[in-house]
Amino acid sequence: MNFLKVYKKLNSDYQCKNKHTSYRGCTVSVLTGKKPVSKLLILAILTCFYSCTKTESTDVELPSTVEIRNSLLYLNGSLIDYTHQLFHDTINNQMIFAFEKSDVSYNSKNSLGFTFLPYKEGKFLLHKEPILYKGALTLFSQVIAEDLKGWKFELDKPEEGYFEIINLDKTNKTVLIKFKAKFKLDSKNGNGDNGLPENLKFEGIFNEKFEEG
Repeated sequence: MNFLKVYKKLNSDYQCKNKHTSYRGCTVSVLTGKKPVSKLLILAILTCFYSCTKTESTDVELPSTVEIRNSLLYLNGSLIDYTHQLFHDTINNQMIFAFEKSDVSYNSKNSLGFTFLPYKEGKFLLHKEPILYKGALTLFSQVIAEDLKGWKFELDKPEEGYFEIINLDKTNKTVLIKFKAKFKLDSKNGNGDNGLPENLKFEGIFNEKFEEG
């Protein structure tokens, strides 16, 4: 995995203007006029609301620790396989954690990242501002056919998530981390199905070596 490419994708521009009023993925129109709204129309709107409301998966009971190279990553409660690269940026003295998965069925690459973290142990808040040491800048991106934008997600309910550096061995260059982060769909960028649900919840525990540079 080319870490520099992943890092650039994780730090790309996440701003987007939403042209639709929506409720959990359903476009909703504001109804005005003198005629009373029919019961059938009200029922249709309510059906849309309820059908778009999805039950969130229960949190995974992650172990307190794992043996090195026996890391675990879950997406919406299901175990998944992402490649990873853990990195200590010695210039800014920050920790960077990047996870990537290629999906040949959709010719896409999905990238999850936590950056701008201090080089120390602790439990950190999730956020989406490019501010060093504020906590864990938390990002998710998708690229199709190597250079086209896929579905765009934004960090959701950061107060319900966390990123924890449980153990940082600076001598042997190993780190034990645990995290939970949620994302919600912001824009499909004109794409159809991409193999992902509209709401993502990543939970993981990693005990791996990290690189420096």
